[in-house]
Amino acid sequence: MRLVAGIDIGNATTEIVLARVVAGALSPVLAHQVPTRGAKGSATSVTAAVALVRRMSEQAGQAPARAAVSLLTPVQTGVVSGLVAGAGTGRLGVVPLVGRTLVRAGAAVGRGVWLDQLGSASGPLVALVPSGTGYAAAARTLNETSAQVVAVALADDEAVLVGNRLERRVPVLDQVPVERLATATAVALEVASPGGVLARLVDPLWLTSELGLDDGERTDAALAASQLSGQSSGLVLLEDAAVPVTGPPDALPAVIRTDDGWRLADPGVPVADLAVVDVTETAWPRQPGEHLLAAAYLAGAETSVDPSAELAGRLGIPVDLAPSEAEMAALGAASTPGAESDAAVLDLGAGTADLVTGGSGETRAGCGALLTLAVAEALGTTRGAAEWIKRGPCVRVEGPTVRVTETGERYLDDSTAPASAVGRLAVPGPAGLLGFGDQLPAASWRAARWSLKEVVLGRALRESALSLPSTLVVVGGPAGDDEALTAVSRLVPSGTVVGRGDVAGCLGHRYAVAWGLALTASLR
Repeated sequence: MRLVAGIDIGNATTEIVLARVVAGALSPVLAHQVPTRGAKGSATSVTAAVALVRRMSEQAGQAPARAAVSLLTPVQTGVVSGLVAGAGTGRLGVVPLVGRTLVRAGAAVGRGVWLDQLGSASGPLVALVPSGTGYAAAARTLNETSAQVVAVALADDEAVLVGNRLERRVPVLDQVPVERLATATAVALEVASPGGVLARLVDPLWLTSELGLDDGERTDAALAASQLSGQSSGLVLLEDAAVPVTGPPDALPAVIRTDDGWRLADPGVPVADLAVVDVTETAWPRQPGEHLLAAAYLAGAETSVDPSAELAGRLGIPVDLAPSEAEMAALGAASTPGAESDAAVLDLGAGTADLVTGGSGETRAGCGALLTLAVAEALGTTRGAAEWIKRGPCVRVEGPTVRVTETGERYLDDSTAPASAVGRLAVPGPAGLLGFGDQLPAASWRAARWSLKEVVLGRALRESALSLPSTLVVVGGPAGDDEALTAVSRLVPSGTVVGRGDVAGCLGHRYAVAWGLALTASLR
């Protein structure tokens, strides 16, 4: 009985299947995966694959007589990120607010003036308190001034400390870029009542009237107002010149925007496909100010690596080369019970998404690793944490054992949550509950997470020119995510059934490429 090996070296994981050939039929013996060492196709990644084959051979009690591997095309998943300006709003600038503290509900319009210059200013004023002033000194100066202060903007996180000491009832915002307010012609700000949302700043007619805009600027006011819909605090500036709409600043040299879309800034880098996601617009629609970007690109075919000779030399067996990893994924996924013989296959990996149907295939950059980065950018957390957070539903930890689900159900958990998770959203992590999103409502994160998955994981379907048959089989690591499967289902034509692969009827949704390679090796 001959043993063969399918060796799949991916961008994030290396997956290997050992299978036995008996009377012309192939049956799986062992299937294992390990993190890919180094870049896909590098000497380090090949060394790790050799080591895994040897360990599996010892476990099986027999070494494979033949193996197969595919041509390796790396994806640059040291994915880039950066900023891009939001939509143009003329002379109006919508300023993103970091602070979430609500102090003294109300709306006001005035000119921004530094705290130490209030005595010489007249008219409605927004007092600007620079960083390092101290809450006690700021409150004392504000109480002693006779100036017409209609609102307070603080650079430091001290809204509650200052607001509680003020004798006048005016709205107070903190963690504000006060230097920008000081250069504006006028400042309009609003703080909603606890549990409420903005009412004045989302009214374009109010903005037009209070800021003295021309009739032709009413559209700008409407666009600025739309960016603040549903927010609990907001800040709109009237500036001397129109706020420019630009592509990414110099801090993001990796990708630039052109009339035809996005491209790498360095024309000398061979690129087969480029994926760029506006994380802010996808996760938090109408978020004011600059937008975060995430991107990944698939290197050109000339960068592909043939590892078959090195594997053969180090394993001491013939190693066949399969030219297309996507074709191997389709071959492996076709072994899923219940799938039609002409079913299309969508292989979701860390670096790419491969769509194969009717003998044709397309490979798109950006999949699991791009989703991880997008989640990290959206939440302002690390990629390590995002790897766990992206996987599925979260809970809000309201007490050591009290949990509230994303749909509002409250229950008591048998285990006690760590202090780092109490009062926050949380997901199962590598060492218990992993907390994140201090002020973020669970329902908001649920909607953002689903949107990111649909945009990132569904790109291969959304941009494909291929026609889908009646069945689509989804394989690869992200295929284990029920939300990912639902996101894909939303993008297929009516009448196309979407199902999760079960490779060889027993290996699950992973190992499609490795099983296809094992089948290839068994035919030689």
